[in-house]
Amino acid sequence: AKFPIVHLAPAYCTEELHIFLAKDLQLQERDLDEGELIDIVLMQPQALFDLCMTGQVSSAVTLSTCFWLQSYLTGKIQLSWS
Repeated sequence: AKFPIVHLAPAYCTEELHIFLAKDLQLQERDLDEGELIDIVLMQPQALFDLCMTGQVSSAVTLSTCFWLQSYLTGKIQLSWS
């Protein structure tokens, strides 16, 4: 499912961020590009929200994603799973 598009700096940049929510994923071996560093951290949504609220998460993209995720989980928005 896709959340609404996010613009980091609409006053001077046309870059759009597309944020997706996936369900029923499974961990498996990854095939990363050379120099690509990606850490996967599994946690419950509330634990992530708590990190955001205490300032331990400062990424604007992550904070925006948490806003949309919390809105979905509390029933404030609906997502299409088609």
